[in-house]
Amino acid sequence: MLEVANDQGEFVIEETGSRIRRATTEWYSFRWNDVNSVRGETRTVRRVEREDWGAMISTRTILTSTSEEFVIDAQLDAFELDAERGDPRVYSQNWERRIPRDLV
Repeated sequence: MLEVANDQGEFVIEETGSRIRRATTEWYSFRWNDVNSVRGETRTVRRVEREDWGAMISTRTILTSTSEEFVIDAQLDAFELDAERGDPRVYSQNWERRIPRDLV
């Protein structure tokens, strides 16, 4: 398995006082001689905060395949950063898409 970490850390936009944090991790794997075992996964977290408000968005995407289709599973979750209420989730969506391989 190959793991790629891209943690861009946190930076501040001085004009607005906004703090932004970005990090993505990717994993890739396969079993030798089995093209249908190829799997790619990414997880990304983005945070934006300023004074008394903040938001965090987390995504996860997995790409696999069968002999007939590419399969994409994706999740998105958005949170309001609020220490008093425990960072409630304000939005969530999941997708699954199947795309014909068309001899690929």
